[in-house]
Amino acid sequence: MKAKSMVFLAVAIVGETFGTTCLKLSDGFRHPLYALVTAVCFAISLGMLTLALEHLSLGMAYGIWGGVGTLLTTLIGIVVWHDVFSAVVGLGMIAVAAGVALLSLGTQEAEERA
Repeated sequence: MKAKSMVFLAVAIVGETFGTTCLKLSDGFRHPLYALVTAVCFAISLGMLTLALEHLSLGMAYGIWGGVGTLLTTLIGIVVWHDVFSAVVGLGMIAVAAGVALLSLGTQEAEERA
């Protein structure tokens, strides 16, 4: 059941990332199609996150969802919109990735002990 929850979490992350990308494309909700796609993607993301939470701990699921979503969104910003990338941004991205990995590892260890 945990593997299925991880799939739900992955879909939630993709939905959130795609939704955030469309939010940028909506240009302050001035483009109704992108605004609609944003709302649908966020609804799918939250729905999938809800399903993932049936078998995953809240802290781990939300940490992974937020962290990986942030990393993917940052990469999309850098590649697509040429957002600024610097050593500090890179270090921040590494810190987020490390935090997600540690959170996941710590939660898994605690679950195994329980």
